[in-house]
This record gives sequence, structure tokens and C-alpha cells, in this order.
Amino acid sequence: MKFSTKAAIALSFAAIAPAIILAAPATAQTQRPTGLQGHYLGGGASLGLDTEDGFDDLEFGGVVQGRYDIQNVPLSVRGSVLFNDQAAALQPVITYDLATSNSSNIYLGAALLE
Repeated sequence: MKFSTKAAIALSFAAIAPAIILAAPATAQTQRPTGLQGHYLGGGASLGLDTEDGFDDLEFGGVVQGRYDIQNVPLSVRGSVLFNDQAAALQPVITYDLATSNSSNIYLGAALLE
């Protein structure tokens, strides 16, 4: 029996094709972003001069802001405290968090203000 080159190539491909197809990696479903997880607390300070009556009045203020992540639900409790040497403002907020990547969220919040 005499084989032609074309027949040998076709037979080789027919024998190898199932191995190539079965060896191809399975495509996994794309994972949804997890968003920012965990808690944080941060702050900053401000220092200023009141120049209305000269440079004799030094003003101090700042902010403390944090987040408490509620596990297994897309909710967080956030809060801010803005203060200076004369007053302070508290802002507690409950937020619905939507993951945009594995390390960031966008969120919509609701707070009770008086």
C-alpha cells in the first residue's frame, strides 16, 4: 500500500486533532470585582492664620474619617468628624457599595441630618 504525502498529513492531523482540542485550557468565567474590603480610619489636620485683626489668631482644625465594612453584604458604615477650635460636625452614613475593581468602590449613602 502506497501513501501519498497529502494522505499522511491528513491522517496525522486526524490523529493529533483530538489531543490538541482536549488539551486546550478551559476558559473560566470572568470573576466579578470584589471591591474595597475591610475597614479604615484616616485623618488630617489644618492650621491657619486669621488675618482680619492682624496675624495674632491661629486656627486649628481637622478631619477624621473611617469606614466599617459589613461582611457578606454590600453595606458599609462610614463616618466623618470635621472639627476646629470652635465647633465640630459629625456625619454618620450607611452606604450601599458597588465594586468597580478589586480595590475600589462607588457608593450611595444615606444619613440623618439635623
